[in-house]
Amino acid sequence: MPTQMGEFDFISVLISLIIGLGITNLPSGAGRAFYRRQKSPIDEVHMVLTASTLLILILNWWVIFSWRAETNWTFEKFLVLIVWMVSLFMLTIFLYPPDLSESEEHRDIWLQNRVGYYGAYVVMCLFDILQTAMRGGLFHPIWYLPYVGHYALLSVPPAWPCAGGVTTDSLPGTSSSPSWPGRFSSGVFFSKRV
Repeated sequence: MPTQMGEFDFISVLISLIIGLGITNLPSGAGRAFYRRQKSPIDEVHMVLTASTLLILILNWWVIFSWRAETNWTFEKFLVLIVWMVSLFMLTIFLYPPDLSESEEHRDIWLQNRVGYYGAYVVMCLFDILQTAMRGGLFHPIWYLPYVGHYALLSVPPAWPCAGGVTTDSLPGTSSSPSWPGRFSSGVFFSKRV
């Protein structure tokens, strides 16, 4: 006798598809970057963000399982979970756009897309907090809210300079120097204006 699909099962299928697409996009994008490493060197920061985004996707897919005991599903709960998952998927798209041609360099595309990446990260953190509050676990464990909140706050400054704030031209030693401060600031937190 066939069993009837429950509400959580129904919702988890869609969530699994969204997360699965994100998990698929990361290794395929990293593989393309590795394949093109002679023409476009692999950026270490990009690889660290790739690994951490993959870990975040897997971790949050596991967290979804904590909704299995929910019996009173509403559209609001469904919408919060879907927006949360789509923000996770968008992290992968900003890291590895699907339409990246061979002539485009990952580093240049990353510099253009990082505002979107960090914006999606902030949205992901906010919806993570919201879904945890809806589930009733906002203060369980007690360190959860400060832990996720500080990640959201740390994601705001990297996107801020693109709106006309600090540039590498205004920082000492970062004009064209290949030194660590110049490489780090132009690769992660600051934009180079030409």
